[in-house]
Amino acid sequence: MKTRWEYVLLPSFLIVGLLIVASQYVFLKGSFFKDLGLGRISDTASMVNYLRFFTDSFYLHTLWVTVKTSGLAALFTLTLGFPVAYLIARMQSKWSMILLAGIVVATFVTIVIKVFGLIIICFGCCPTSS
Repeated sequence: MKTRWEYVLLPSFLIVGLLIVASQYVFLKGSFFKDLGLGRISDTASMVNYLRFFTDSFYLHTLWVTVKTSGLAALFTLTLGFPVAYLIARMQSKWSMILLAGIVVATFVTIVIKVFGLIIICFGCCPTSS
């Protein structure tokens, strides 16, 4: 008997989908009410949060920095990742699996550990004089 993985994975897929949709619904619903501070929101719905977002230069600058950073990250990922992926896909030796395993293992390391590693590399070997 062959296992139909669609049926096995369907309950977890539905639960995750429901949690994502529900959290986004609560977030978007709350965005239509004015923040009164200390976790309280007003009773009447309004567009005051969106009006403030699109008229305040701080928020617009933050949005621009986010869009620019995302675009640069996508560009660098394509520029650096595509040739490596192409090379690994075309390799015929056992090194292709080793390189692929190295890439997959590197994704398991969280960004915090990577940043701490960079701090140690950058500042650990060059002590500052005080």
